[in-house]
Amino acid sequence: MGRYVALIALLVFVAGCAEKQRVLPINKQMPYKAVGVVPSKDSISLPKVVVLDTCPVPQTITIANGRLLPVPGSRTQPEQLIPGSGNLKPALFSINLINYGAEHGLYSLVNVIKKDRGGNFWFGTGGGGVIRFDGKTATTFTTAQGLASNNIRCLAEDKKGNFWFGSHGGGVSYYDGRSFTKFTKAKGLSSNNIRGIAIDTVGNVLFATSGGGISVYDGKLFSIISTKNGFPSDNINCILQTKNGAIWCGTDSGVIRFFIEPTKKKAVGITNFSVIYGSGAGKVLSIAEERTGKIWMGTDGGGVSCATQQSGGGGWTVATYTTAQGLAGNVVKNIFEDIRGRMWYCTSGGGVSCYDPSVPVSTNGMFTTYTTDQGLYSNKVECAAEDENGNLWFGTDGGGVSRFDGDAIKINVVQRGVSKTTATCISGDRKKGIWLQFNENGIAQYDGKYFMYYSGDALPKDCHFTSMLEDRSGKLWFGTEDKGVFTCDQRPGSGTPAHFKLLGAGQGLRGARIWSIAEDNGGRIWLCTGDGVSCYDGKQIVNYTTRQGLGSNAVWCSLRDKDGNMWFGTFGGGLSKFIEHPSDGGPARFMTYTTAQGLPLNSIKSIAQDNNGNLWLGTGGEE
Repeated sequence: MGRYVALIALLVFVAGCAEKQRVLPINKQMPYKAVGVVPSKDSISLPKVVVLDTCPVPQTITIANGRLLPVPGSRTQPEQLIPGSGNLKPALFSINLINYGAEHGLYSLVNVIKKDRGGNFWFGTGGGGVIRFDGKTATTFTTAQGLASNNIRCLAEDKKGNFWFGSHGGGVSYYDGRSFTKFTKAKGLSSNNIRGIAIDTVGNVLFATSGGGISVYDGKLFSIISTKNGFPSDNINCILQTKNGAIWCGTDSGVIRFFIEPTKKKAVGITNFSVIYGSGAGKVLSIAEERTGKIWMGTDGGGVSCATQQSGGGGWTVATYTTAQGLAGNVVKNIFEDIRGRMWYCTSGGGVSCYDPSVPVSTNGMFTTYTTDQGLYSNKVECAAEDENGNLWFGTDGGGVSRFDGDAIKINVVQRGVSKTTATCISGDRKKGIWLQFNENGIAQYDGKYFMYYSGDALPKDCHFTSMLEDRSGKLWFGTEDKGVFTCDQRPGSGTPAHFKLLGAGQGLRGARIWSIAEDNGGRIWLCTGDGVSCYDGKQIVNYTTRQGLGSNAVWCSLRDKDGNMWFGTFGGGLSKFIEHPSDGGPARFMTYTTAQGLPLNSIKSIAQDNNGNLWLGTGGEE
């Protein structure tokens, strides 16, 4: 046989779920272990090696005088964008979470946020399980560790520091810091769809369910409170116990208030607020108690209602606020009171509104609203929480988590025709600047004080940017989807105008679509296109395709490894390694790895190298 074989690292996840309640052990660290599997020697083929002197000579194009073309339609001296001439906009939100990927990071849909007594944040996600974030690292718990479901709708911490997680479709999970215990309808729950959790003063755990009313668990048995006991609906969307011990519930048919009889766990004194006071008519999604005792109720389309009890414990006065009174939106998913006594209303599509009872109502109304225009990551806000430093955390639908530090940071924004659009690439330069390339209409640079936008007069308006590189000389390279690559020699903000120049297919690049840009040890720039790889040394372009041994002409990503070799991830052709100076002294060559050598797929979308020299490959796409 005499062949070297590749070692394939496989992650083996074993999760068992029995129908009866069971306890699954959980270690403090993630319990995943990479198990090496050595295949038989004949099961893996050697990588394909193509020596360049045995195939057609790569195409070489010399650029006249080594100069690039000026940007079509732009002035030779683009107008410098002077900071201070733009509009002053508040940037109140900052994103302060680390993405660790599907197994160790944050999920885009966050349904609920809670801070535990130790200061950790717990995020219940809509598909990614539960994430515990200590301010530095995130630990994910999923069904693989015993969680009942990865779709978590609510959570609560009991007096002993244990956690209860309510899921959509999987029932309830109880976590004591070491293991999970699962409760389902088969074990006494009235429904496996849990919408809210409350723990009363005697330790009973109340589960608001969809279709099953309220399940009350006393540590041994479940009892059920439903329409049979006088509830207007068995669809309970939220639940709250107030300081005086009353239980408030938002249902599909309004709001109810009652007390739990301690010994028999029955609901007594049921009051239907929607019928008596007209508050929260229809579907109620959220309830919160203000420190003054007022009860706020968020509805599905009817804004928010505030119930104030009259002096002496008499009746209630109810006021309703909608977008007509300045509320961000009429669908209020969550209501939260911060340590300063301000009330926050999380809306579906309108952002977040804040009401500060200590501040006199201005002519602009009682609400201050924050949206993506002020830096909020998404206007679909599901939940909110506050940390020990007074920062507010907002979980969104599709945008992860936004953090609000309470202070307005002013940023000068100079706009030059850049529409509000999608940023396709974000990169940092050596001077600590941040660059954003948009899928259309330009490039933006942020230097810590202001943004400068470049479009229209400095760049073509219809550019779709895909990638960026800063080379060793400080020159910036911007790849586009259909125009080639732009270069910028002069730094914006350095006191001189920024000059953009173009290197395109008309000058010899294999293609105008640039997916990735890399620099080799010799300072040459490698441009990955949809039709091969182009190597530019400042004077000449050398093009490589499958005729020279590249795995595929559609090249998505590239990397220079620690030894100076260039790696190219292709669409459908696997991973190609360009060895310019082989250790055997022979000619340059391409070596290509595919599924025949152990890759899970032949389409490589990203490449990274760790400190030990290992390569990590992100795969995907149709082949």
